[in-house]
Amino acid sequence: MGKSPEEFGVEREQRVRDAIALRLPDRVPIVPMFQFFPAFYAGITPYEAMYHYEKAFMAWKKTILDFEPDLYAGPAVFRSGPVLETLDCKQLRWPGHGVDSHHGYQFVEAEYMPAEEYDEFIENPSDWIIRRYMPRIYGALKPFQNLPGILD
Repeated sequence: MGKSPEEFGVEREQRVRDAIALRLPDRVPIVPMFQFFPAFYAGITPYEAMYHYEKAFMAWKKTILDFEPDLYAGPAVFRSGPVLETLDCKQLRWPGHGVDSHHGYQFVEAEYMPAEEYDEFIENPSDWIIRRYMPRIYGALKPFQNLPGILD
């Protein structure tokens, strides 16, 4: 008789916990950062993974079942194309939106935090992120720059 999924789950969790605690695990834990690998592995494009959620689910399920990693970062890494479009994301180009549908992300480098704002950020990081950073990287959040300060 083989082990149950629950027993495998307990083993995998212990393996990772042992490695984190610097104890010798039964084997090296496998915790991959898959990115768009599940899409390629399942024969879909990164664009399909970002815009067709059923296909993304199928790709992740196939990858997880076939490779059985000890832990993994879930399909949120694909991000949602429609959500990025709605937010008017300025910091990223993605498949079908500035990048070929068969390729991954391309980050748009810009000065999102000018040097003269360092003190403001250090003094109140949450306020700076909400009223300065978020409106710069998401056009739809531009009105956030008009919010009153958190500590004002």
